[in-house]
Amino acid sequence: MLKEHQIKHENGRYWIYDGKEYFNVMRCGATCSESIATFEHDDDGFSCAKAYVDYLANRDASRSRRQATVF
Repeated sequence: MLKEHQIKHENGRYWIYDGKEYFNVMRCGATCSESIATFEHDDDGFSCAKAYVDYLANRDASRSRRQATVF
């Protein structure tokens, strides 16, 4: 069972799950979240996972801004 302290970072629809041996980048879906990437469980792995989550969230935000300006 997932506990709140296992969520290390969240941005938009994306979040980082802290497993015992890895960091998993998750994407929220309609009924559940799905794993989209896995990183090593160390400082470099967490920083890469965080950068990836932030990139994905910014990409989604950029796409929705572009779609809002199209007539």
